[in-house]
Order: sequence, then structure tokens, then C-alpha cells
Amino acid sequence: PSLRHCSSSITLINMVDDDDGDDNNVDEKVVLLVGSCGLDRLLSVTTFPNADAKVRTTAYNEVGGGNAANTAHAMALLKDASFLSSNTSQNLKIKVLTKLGDDYVGKQLAQELEEA
Repeated sequence: PSLRHCSSSITLINMVDDDDGDDNNVDEKVVLLVGSCGLDRLLSVTTFPNADAKVRTTAYNEVGGGNAANTAHAMALLKDASFLSSNTSQNLKIKVLTKLGDDYVGKQLAQELEEA
């Protein structure tokens, strides 16, 4: 078997749309999360297997994960929550600085974060 090389780069992802195009808004607060972003592969089984046992999975899911990505996603969901009474949440921009590959998985993870 051969290994496929995937180049990667540091990527800055904007979690919240910036429709006004004004990057110099002094009232705007920026939260920059620096950390990992990866693909979690989740396999479900009916029972926890014994050591060295072979079991069949009942479900397989791929979802984005990683400390920075999960935190940014949660913050984006909470940004406009009604229980936040402060107006500062309306001027909050969430960004993620992470390393992603230039392959399909890297592009999928970037798209998931941008759509969050």
C-alpha cells in the first residue's frame, strides 16, 4: 500500500458571516480560537466488546471535531441566544486558527465551520 501525501496549511476560518465588509469596527469583539480541528469517526456497537473480541458496528458517522472547532461551534450557536442580555454578543466575531489539509476532508471541515 502507498501513502498519499496531503499538504496542509494554517487556515483562518470566520465562523460568523461578515456582511458589512468593515474589518476595522472598533466596537466589534473578536474571539480567536487556536487549536485542533479534525475528523471524528464514530462507530456504534450494540454492546461493549470483551478484550480481543470481534464485533460488527451498527452505525458509522463522520463529524467534525477538535478542541478549537468544537468550542467555536458552540460559541457560534450561543452567540445570538436570547438569554444573553448584553448587546456585546451582537458585535462578536468568532474565528478559528487551525491547520487543515488541502484534501477533501480538510475542505469538508472548513465548510462545516463556515456554515456553523
